[in-house]
Amino acid sequence: MKKKLLIPLIFVSATLTIATVALAVPIYNKISKFKSINEVIKSNDGVAYSVQGHKENKKISDSIDPISGTAKYKYDIKNFDLNEIKLKSNRKEIKKLNLIDGLVSTELNFTFIKNNKNKLILVEDIDEPYHFVLIPETEQYILEYKNNLYKLDSKKNSITPLLKDDVLGYNKKELGDKCINAHDKNMVLSWGENPSVNLSGTKLTYISNRNGIKNDNGKNIVWIKDLVTNEEKPLGEIGYTCLGWDKSDNVYYLDFDQNVIKINANSGEKTTIAEKVNPESSYLYPYLIIVGDNQIALLNVDTNEQKSYINSQINDCYYLKNNKENLVAFQAREKENVDPTLIVILNTVDLSYKIIQPLENTFFEDYSWLDSETLIVTSTTSGTLEQQSYVININELN
Repeated sequence: MKKKLLIPLIFVSATLTIATVALAVPIYNKISKFKSINEVIKSNDGVAYSVQGHKENKKISDSIDPISGTAKYKYDIKNFDLNEIKLKSNRKEIKKLNLIDGLVSTELNFTFIKNNKNKLILVEDIDEPYHFVLIPETEQYILEYKNNLYKLDSKKNSITPLLKDDVLGYNKKELGDKCINAHDKNMVLSWGENPSVNLSGTKLTYISNRNGIKNDNGKNIVWIKDLVTNEEKPLGEIGYTCLGWDKSDNVYYLDFDQNVIKINANSGEKTTIAEKVNPESSYLYPYLIIVGDNQIALLNVDTNEQKSYINSQINDCYYLKNNKENLVAFQAREKENVDPTLIVILNTVDLSYKIIQPLENTFFEDYSWLDSETLIVTSTTSGTLEQQSYVININELN
């Protein structure tokens, strides 16, 4: 029988007998369009789930963190010397690398930025047609490009195919040809996408529809690759979104019904952790981070301890990005504003947080972790295409 865990939410005060949270399901573009559905966390048979409900009005001090009782940090980038934090050209390096695998031959541009330790870090470029994840403790990346996965070695300046072309009865060329010759011209082979690497950099999960193409059912399957032995095998039809890994090689997926499923990468055993969660939810070991409207619930998967970050001044938390240690950054909007304007940095250990506001007449276009203590933030001037990038050391946000 599958073991199920309850995720209760911590109350704001002892006088509250019902913990209410609005789980937002954002529908948005990169700038500002979204809406939310108000829902309430309940439990059934020991598993958290959400139903449509009523949002309570809570009165929380604007100046005191309701969890820690300490003063909140609020930081406006206008307080920085912009010449100091503006991304300087000598910190950026563009590399042009060739990708050749027999079926694909192209040249791609990669943007690397030097961190505070003068180490080159690959950063996302929204204008480039690829995505990537870093293999921990290396200078190698898993690159997703045109429905396939590759290994990018930043030291060797090389890109090599990562997945086998023929595995367990699935042949990439045969299935690719089947798609080309199919009556349904929308049929496209996804040999590998949505990669996620475990904390030790030895295992990789990814999504493929090779089973769906071969059996004409269109289904996506989660696969796992051992990066040491090169063994590849399916884990099953689970979902499309990987939330992350823990130190015991359990990988967490959001299934098609928005349930969080824990999968042991070695045995394949599956356990339901939470049901009907916001798809913006995330995972940063050891915490499962369940996003609400102005509340985030955190479950420690090692100890089963639960706690909540609550801020009545912000709404619609989304676009979560973690620094692989204990900080998660997400975008939000102030309660009375229409557009998402803030970047919130939350410490998952002590629930302290810092808020970054954009400059006047600008909005945040994108942001990412350069390393565990540095954010690179791209800001766009409203009504124009003018952009500016800033490198912000989060330790200086006190």
